[in-house]
Amino acid sequence: MEDKNTCVFKSVQKIENYLEYLLNEDKHKGQKIYHNNVLDKIEKQEIVAKEWKQKQTSKKGWVPKPLSLVLSFPAGIPEKVFISKAQEKLHLWFKKISAIDKLNLTDNDIESLVKSVPFVAHYKTGNPHVHFLVPKVLPQVISNKKSNVYINLYKFRYSNPLYKISGWSTKQKVINQQYQNKQKAKSPDLYLKDKLYNEIDHYRNLNTKLDKFIALIEKDIAKGHTDKAQKKIEKMRKKNGK
Repeated sequence: MEDKNTCVFKSVQKIENYLEYLLNEDKHKGQKIYHNNVLDKIEKQEIVAKEWKQKQTSKKGWVPKPLSLVLSFPAGIPEKVFISKAQEKLHLWFKKISAIDKLNLTDNDIESLVKSVPFVAHYKTGNPHVHFLVPKVLPQVISNKKSNVYINLYKFRYSNPLYKISGWSTKQKVINQQYQNKQKAKSPDLYLKDKLYNEIDHYRNLNTKLDKFIALIEKDIAKGHTDKAQKKIEKMRKKNGK
């Protein structure tokens, strides 16, 4: 099975449920959990979104909610660097967005924006990844004055650069494959099940419908029906942009 889950970009139905899941140590056994004062940062992010909404002429619609962005890294990447590498990719993406929509953000502006984005990182040797909650209300500079602007980041012109930025280098792919081959040689069955569980973990608690579909995949894995599970995962990828 190919590594196609280097980036998962989705809306979140209930932010509070998603964060509770991400921070739950019992649901992430064997993983180290890191975060950047995520609960305080999500509060600040919500305040910015509410302030933007209040300034709009039309009061229809909801206050913009952040999007979940999961960036995964090759097995064995040093624990000390995988978060900074994820933030580097986020910086590159914001830089692209700034250029596309003429937000006129400097590198310092973008770095401040990156540091403000809430994240929860999970480190497991075979599955290191970082969950960001990316705002749809971003800063803009016009005539040296800062304001905020809503951007539909789901549009292809924004998401396509993200998928390209999130890809792995040849070196990373080789290192990851070497690790996977060693694990597969130790126990082929355990390796495959662990790989399947690792992938579905990136889609959990985003919305109720997806969680029900994941439950079906888990039943297949538990019964040893890995072929069925892989087919369902492929279907899940296609429906969720990958």
